[in-house]
Amino acid sequence: MIAGLNTCCITHALKANPIICIDMVKDFWLSAKVNRSGARGAGSVDAKIQGKDIIITEAIDREVLKFVDPTHYLTTFGRDKVMKDLQRISYDGEYPTMLKKLFPPYYRLLVHMFLLCISKNKGDLDQLNQIQTSVMVALVNNWDYNFFAFVLKT
Repeated sequence: MIAGLNTCCITHALKANPIICIDMVKDFWLSAKVNRSGARGAGSVDAKIQGKDIIITEAIDREVLKFVDPTHYLTTFGRDKVMKDLQRISYDGEYPTMLKKLFPPYYRLLVHMFLLCISKNKGDLDQLNQIQTSVMVALVNNWDYNFFAFVLKT
């Protein structure tokens, strides 16, 4: 499982250990505005940090996080494809609502870390929805997946 995660397209985003300045984060969130017509019509987030204008676009996010997944990659997979793979990894439950406790221990750890670190769940850290399940299956199998769209939209 570790070897697979080390070769997947989100390795950099998972391993990066940036220096975070709390004051700058606060400045960003106090001034951040969505600009739907910015960045040549693609949209952007415009903010001001310590008096300096900051413009964040999808292209910049992809570059910094090193997400190289093309935008045409899927963000969900069909029920049959997912169920087949869940059975292969010995998941002992139903789909689409997945329960962490029904995964084998090593996959349970991966699901736990995913829910804590990547998903937007603030609570309910024992359940995965259909999109989150697709992400997990894509990670485990190193399938083509639009991780950036998942991070951006969820």
